[in-house]
Amino acid sequence: MPYVPQTQHIERVRNVIDARAPRSGDGASLRLASSYRRSLDQYHVDPAATVGPRILTAPELRDIRQREEPVLRASGQCLSQLHEMVREADYCVMLTDAAGVTIDYRVDADRRTAFKRAGLYPGSCWSEREEGTCGIATVLLDREPITVHKFDHFRAAFTTLTCSAAPLFGVCGELIGRIARHKIVPPHRR
Repeated sequence: MPYVPQTQHIERVRNVIDARAPRSGDGASLRLASSYRRSLDQYHVDPAATVGPRILTAPELRDIRQREEPVLRASGQCLSQLHEMVREADYCVMLTDAAGVTIDYRVDADRRTAFKRAGLYPGSCWSEREEGTCGIATVLLDREPITVHKFDHFRAAFTTLTCSAAPLFGVCGELIGRIARHKIVPPHRR
């Protein structure tokens, strides 16, 4: 559940789209503004929405995981190693396919429930078309790493999250997915 008032979040999104929000001048700010515009104008995503991402059914996820078996095999050990590096900071690590569907993840057992409540588990769908601006969606479209921190998310539902994501490419240069680390940030931290 978000801790930013929905009307305040909508106003912030509108300011970014209308270029009234302060910008750091870096490429990430421009990427976020472009994503905000697409999220609102093309996909009609509601920035005030407080529900989590769409979750696939078990059979749907099983079909995608079977199709992505080579990626899952190749990334399993890397996913575990990355999680070992960031686990002390309370991050989960996720792997998505090229459409933004979470196909694998690593999280400490005692944090699993909190991450699941935030929609961070296998079967969650993170495309820009469905969720608006978030680390996963932005990387899938721009094919460059990014960090989307709390209020940078398009939807109010995700203003407690920080996501750092990077694209994964196949041997022929095709986008095959992305890997990300997510953290749930308590309300008192900016």
